[in-house]
Amino acid sequence: MKKGAFVAVLAAGALLLSACSANSTDDKGTDTPADNGGATQTAPLHDQLPQRIKDAGEIIVANPLANPPYAFKDTDGKTLHGIAPDLAAALEPLLGVKFNWQDTPFPGLIPGLQSEKFDMIWGSITDTKEREAILDFVNYEKDGAVLLVAADNPDKIDSIESLCGLTASALAGSVQVTLLAEQSDKCEAAGDKAITTKEFGSVPDAEVAIRSGQASVFFAGMGAALYQAAVAKDASGNPEFTVVGPTYMAQVYGAGFRKDDNDLRDAIQAGIKMLIEDGTYAKVMESYGMSSAAVTADEVTINGGLS
Repeated sequence: MKKGAFVAVLAAGALLLSACSANSTDDKGTDTPADNGGATQTAPLHDQLPQRIKDAGEIIVANPLANPPYAFKDTDGKTLHGIAPDLAAALEPLLGVKFNWQDTPFPGLIPGLQSEKFDMIWGSITDTKEREAILDFVNYEKDGAVLLVAADNPDKIDSIESLCGLTASALAGSVQVTLLAEQSDKCEAAGDKAITTKEFGSVPDAEVAIRSGQASVFFAGMGAALYQAAVAKDASGNPEFTVVGPTYMAQVYGAGFRKDDNDLRDAIQAGIKMLIEDGTYAKVMESYGMSSAAVTADEVTINGGLS
């Protein structure tokens, strides 16, 4: 994805957001936020944190770090941008600890959290009723599933129903994979050809599948698809992709926690509400073109999955 100019604009804009400092990679290669200078004793939410987090001085958080606009590295391969890292950086002075970002493929997020490899997952993971049976979620954004295709849309795709006999890409482990499987069954029941689904570990890989002709469509979360449609350009500077059809399966995204980690969960929930109330959250969402996906403080609920 040719996003250098767009990322540069985002980086410049981020300097205007006092609470939204970029994250950087330390000498050991571990992604850690830049020092915000906040004193632990002045952090209003520090006392709410679990003792292990206070002792460690950090929250280990996982997400694929090639997943714009939610979490992605700059062209230097070190600096983090995205909705989740920017909000995390703004939370640091409230919590009095840092966020240590771990680059983790989507299929490894829930197993890794359950095995205590990290403390939370945060990015573009959907809060579903099924997942709520094993994790708790703090909802922080609205979303849905949409279809991203090449700008000229050679297969004339206009809905998930039009994908019969075509190849679709999706992020491994995502709800979109399930929706494609369900639609494929409907295609075959109607006497049409099945949908071939290729699963990828990152948004850029799924995007390359369209560009290279391996797939006709990327069935993606709204944020990822809108971002790709906005920033991906061909050699002539024309858009490479466009979003077609309706939005499917209105959903909410959440930060995920283990069921026995209520103190951390509640501290993050309180912090996000504070960022909404002071205007920081709105600035972050606007900077990534995601204002329409923003939630109110009252909508920052625990386990508010819609399906």
